[in-house]
Amino acid sequence: MFITIMIIGVLICVSHDRAFVERTCTDGVLAFMGDGQVVPMIEGYGQYLDSLDEAEGQARAVSEIARKEKAGAAAAMAVAANGQAASGQAGGKRPAPKAAKLSFKNAREWETVEADVNSLKAELAAAEAAVSAASAGCDYVLVAELSVAVDALAARVEGKEERWLELMELVAEVETAAGG
Repeated sequence: MFITIMIIGVLICVSHDRAFVERTCTDGVLAFMGDGQVVPMIEGYGQYLDSLDEAEGQARAVSEIARKEKAGAAAAMAVAANGQAASGQAGGKRPAPKAAKLSFKNAREWETVEADVNSLKAELAAAEAAVSAASAGCDYVLVAELSVAVDALAARVEGKEERWLELMELVAEVETAAGG
């Protein structure tokens, strides 16, 4: 039941029910951000969700930039190391380029990575269905536990998909080197 009387002053309520919060707290909500900050959200719970999405997007962008910088630095170090090795040889001859090929481990992983991703996605879909079923039964403790499992599976899917992309790049490099 929603509060139907006019309250003058401050009302402090803690709820997981978004509809209740939106209808009751018309002047805004205070968001406890988890890092010790309490931020007023004048537009309500929707503004809080938008700020979480924005922060997650920024974190992903920062991690992607850092990953690319690391890859660029590693490539620069490899080029520098190859240059030093070439300049240190007698007669200035460069060694014959090493034949590009996948390592045994990468080749084995390449054979199974697509099936692994598909099976993880199936597990994720089943876990999400379990969360939906549990939330229909109003067992919020079970929903919380299953949500943690869903988050962990989603992270595993994302990691496996990233690895799949890395292996695709390696395979493409090997094929390019073999063909050219």
